[in-house]
Amino acid sequence: MNKVLRCIILSSLFATSLAATVLAAPFQLPVAISTPSVDQINIAGYGDSIHSADVRFTINEDGSVGDIEVVKSSGVTALDEGSC
Repeated sequence: MNKVLRCIILSSLFATSLAATVLAAPFQLPVAISTPSVDQINIAGYGDSIHSADVRFTINEDGSVGDIEVVKSSGVTALDEGSC
């Protein structure tokens, strides 16, 4: 009787885990909702004090930022170092 009960419990656990994996939604990468354009008029008002740099980073599952890398320099070392 003990072997039969153990077999039933293991079978039900297997069936439950199989159903959970089949019913789980497949992972899909996030898609940007919008990418705002740069307001050139506001930027022009700052004159030569505006610099831009391309920065690549990763947002971790817990919401923290990791793997920060300057892809294209702004031409100002302090600004590039401050972005990382």
